[in-house]
Amino acid sequence: MLSSGRYEKFSIALISQGNPDENFTKSVGHRLEIIPADNPQSVKAGSELKLKVLFDGKPLATELYATYDGFSSRSNTYAYFSNSNKEGQGAVKITEPGVWMVRVQHEIDKPTEDFDKEVIRAVLLFGIEV
Repeated sequence: MLSSGRYEKFSIALISQGNPDENFTKSVGHRLEIIPADNPQSVKAGSELKLKVLFDGKPLATELYATYDGFSSRSNTYAYFSNSNKEGQGAVKITEPGVWMVRVQHEIDKPTEDFDKEVIRAVLLFGIEV
């Protein structure tokens, strides 16, 4: 074997109806997670959704990839790319209504006897109304 990796994946889907609450701002305790700073229910196409990225509960500077349902039929094709800063804060430009996905990844290149590197991914799913 040339190399091996350990992969962990986490996801959060925000599903809401009616009066919005503040639960979307709460960490669920995943090792890597994306937390909206703005309520996705109040974000409209043409504006930005502010986000915070946490790794082991601490802010993480990383790349943010975002896309929406129907943008492309090709794998790993995203409508928007950005970065979070050292405070873990970032934003995604919402260009269309519909179901959106934001994805982040964090790699730890610290070999163990079981694997060469660890890859942790997180996804946030939410809807944007017309």
